[in-house]
Amino acid sequence: MVALGASVGFLAGCAPPAQANPPTIAPTVGPTALPDPTATLSPAPTATQGPTPTAAATATPTPSPTPNPFAGYTIPELAARPYGGGDLYVAEELEQAAGFTRYRIEYISDTLIVTGLMNIPYGDDGPYPVIIANHGYIDPDDYVPGLDSRPMGDFFAQHGYATIMPDYRGYGGSDSGLNPLRIGYAIDVLNLIESLHLIIDLDPERVGVVGHSMGGGVSTYVMTLSDRVDAVSLYGSMSADQAANWQHIHDMWSPGTMDLFAQTYGTPDENPGGYASISPINYLERVSMPVNIHHGTLDSQVPVAWSIDLSERLLEAGVETQLYLYPDAGHTFRDTDLTTFLRRDLAFFDRTVKGLPDE
Repeated sequence: MVALGASVGFLAGCAPPAQANPPTIAPTVGPTALPDPTATLSPAPTATQGPTPTAAATATPTPSPTPNPFAGYTIPELAARPYGGGDLYVAEELEQAAGFTRYRIEYISDTLIVTGLMNIPYGDDGPYPVIIANHGYIDPDDYVPGLDSRPMGDFFAQHGYATIMPDYRGYGGSDSGLNPLRIGYAIDVLNLIESLHLIIDLDPERVGVVGHSMGGGVSTYVMTLSDRVDAVSLYGSMSADQAANWQHIHDMWSPGTMDLFAQTYGTPDENPGGYASISPINYLERVSMPVNIHHGTLDSQVPVAWSIDLSERLLEAGVETQLYLYPDAGHTFRDTDLTTFLRRDLAFFDRTVKGLPDE
């Protein structure tokens, strides 16, 4: 049995068989200008003693609209563009764990190679429903694949789900790429979702997503943009309002980075329309799946008020939403809080992704 660490020790199940069936790979699917203003001339004078000189008419140019520096990343543009179309493949088998085999995967996100981990349950019950677990912020220099997402990915794999823990661009062995306000990470996850059909052991018609902290913020884009996902769970999530994220990151962690970012994109005060156009919170009418929200009341990193506000807005938009507050829990759940969170989401995904009746 592979030890998963103290924080996930309660996840252990039966010992793995001598050999596991490797996932089967399916064939790869290949990857106005404004018109010139026209001057209007004055009519010829009718005086009998000759024309009176008049000033030449001057054309007044129409001002051009200010370009949105977030062009290409607005919610309507992200909704209109295609995803997938690249490769998704198993790079190597890493280990046989308690109830599943872990693999390293690679896939194409636009022009970038993105890496990650994948757990496939033992047995011949595939194709398996899929849970994508999105990790929170970790300094890329300190990150190792699965950090922050493995407790979620391993737990659901032990309960009959294939689980994928993407690294995102710039993390692990992934290529780096453009990533304003972490929207690039959301694009990576959306490309992954549209590539699931390339591995036969994965069922692309039964998909759930769970994200912690920054990964929760990433998951709000998936929630708003994907029609392939059956359920989304947000855990200590960053805001679905990018203006609030910019201000929070500026004030709490990285003022220099945010000031540099604002030289290109402006601050929320300087470019309120731009920030509004890239924020999922302004497009909740697009959300088509049930949503679970989990947050510790003593979270010192991400305000619990954000989750309360989002749950109220989702309910007002007619979205099936359940808010769970964890008294005295911090930003990352431990012990009983972690167990309770995972059990709640297991019941949630069993109902919404697997289609099982409520117990």
